[in-house]
Amino acid sequence: RPGMPTAPTGTMAMAAASAAATVSSAAQQQPQQQQQVTAQATQQALATYQTAQAQQPQVQMADAAAAPAAASTTNNATHQARYSQTAIRNRTYNDGSVAPAVPPKRGEDGLFQRPSGRSRKGMDWDGVHGVWRPTPGGDNGGAGAGAGY
Repeated sequence: RPGMPTAPTGTMAMAAASAAATVSSAAQQQPQQQQQVTAQATQQALATYQTAQAQQPQVQMADAAAAPAAASTTNNATHQARYSQTAIRNRTYNDGSVAPAVPPKRGEDGLFQRPSGRSRKGMDWDGVHGVWRPTPGGDNGGAGAGAGY
């Protein structure tokens, strides 16, 4: 109808539908009263839409603020389980070699592939056994056996 605003989807659509129902019931009244009802319905729909928009960003911000905290807790727990002194000590053998935090994959040649990331301080990768071995010659970069992280 001419003079009726176009309503988008969502909350605004529901408010506009309510306003349209009010307008259609008032269509039987005098033209001046119909204009007043249309103006009131439009104002009511606009107020409902603005209220919904004002509340919506707060909810999204609260959810967004909670998500990194949960991810951070999970990452921190995983990191502690893999790289704490106790975890490294449990992966260290009597000869000083250290198993990687994540089990290594085997390559096509049958050797274990070196884990991604930096190497352990004072250690070389042993692809046959899939562990970090102390560097030959006693050059361990100032770190003791098993303290290379």
